[in-house]
Amino acid sequence: MKKFLLFCFMFIAGKLALFSQSHFDIQVYHQCDSGKIKLINHHPSNGYQPHFMTTTGFRYSWNFGNGQTSTAENPPLVKYSQPGTYNISYSVTIDTVGFYLNRMTVTRVGCTDPFGGKPDVYVIIRDNDGIEVYNTFNNQFVNTSPPYTWEPQILLKNPPYFVWVWDDDPVDGDDNCVDDSENQPGASTLILLPPNNPQHFGTTTYVDTNNMVIVEFEFYKPVLQFSQQKTFTVYSSPAVPTLNYTYGNYHINDPIPPVIASIQNANVAYWYDDSSFVQPIDTGEVFYFHPTGNGTFTFWVRQYNPTSTCYSPAASVTFEIYGAASVWEGHERKPSFSYDNIENSLNLSFFSPTEKIVDIQVFNSLGQVLFKEKLRNYNNSDISINLPNLTDGIYFVKIETSKHQVTGKFVVKH
Repeated sequence: MKKFLLFCFMFIAGKLALFSQSHFDIQVYHQCDSGKIKLINHHPSNGYQPHFMTTTGFRYSWNFGNGQTSTAENPPLVKYSQPGTYNISYSVTIDTVGFYLNRMTVTRVGCTDPFGGKPDVYVIIRDNDGIEVYNTFNNQFVNTSPPYTWEPQILLKNPPYFVWVWDDDPVDGDDNCVDDSENQPGASTLILLPPNNPQHFGTTTYVDTNNMVIVEFEFYKPVLQFSQQKTFTVYSSPAVPTLNYTYGNYHINDPIPPVIASIQNANVAYWYDDSSFVQPIDTGEVFYFHPTGNGTFTFWVRQYNPTSTCYSPAASVTFEIYGAASVWEGHERKPSFSYDNIENSLNLSFFSPTEKIVDIQVFNSLGQVLFKEKLRNYNNSDISINLPNLTDGIYFVKIETSKHQVTGKFVVKH
């Protein structure tokens, strides 16, 4: 019977979705360094209002795992201030059906048969409007001593309800078993409902004594309860990539060394030519720039973590691209250089009747300028330049003449 009532409840309430394995969902708006989510409740009340004395409706309980709780049907956006994994708990109690009078047992009566026999007992139940909802006159206990048991299985949706216990007496009128009177409608017994709260569900019984009648009532209240836990994680964003590139200004026809971004394991590098980061122009740790015109060009790179979907802050690199340099003429010699590990000096050699070396710069692998000097009218002899103390590693040189630019690298190893 209880299974049947539960099915009826689900059908009447239109809640077949209650059988869903997921009772709420998490809609993520943000989960990098801080979090913001919306919780989707799969058991909406649809505006249901509790019925007086019989139902309490929908009752919700949320624990967001961040020290905050709620009893709202649809909580506002939940915010998390720091990275971590949070346990979100949800429970709902659905009390929309009310009480069924499943069983009624009369254990004592105050009516007797006038001919010395035993009573012929039947009952009548009426609701708050006096409407008869149950009558066992055609199914009475004939010439039988108590107890008498009936199973009305009535949904008590219009309380209060009253029950009359009668002894069928065709000779001088039916006897009211409360006081053995024959007055109509006669004394009745109030069917007192259990307390109307969601904790009183399932089967509840109580015994009522009304003068000579003792009645035991058994109620059944189909209340549904669901609960579920899910986790939500706020991730830490990846670190800003460290860039390794050769600093310098380049002519449009110069080969430009690649920019290398240090990327953490499992992360992806996304490169952009716009600080709004709308659309990446390349992916991967190594970025090659091939200019098609002169000007100033800035590029940004961010780390992306596919698991957390979080991006790091951006690192940037800027290139100054000049117009194409002229071709070295046959009688002119390019500047050349060599590094002396012992003397820590850079040796230059160059001869040209038409141009002069005007600037020399030395960079480390991070693009930091370690040495810079302007040279005046140097075009016809060798020169040695003392450098600051350099640690072991790779270094880069940029030599600018009045017409050209030359770049190269050297290795320091003591």
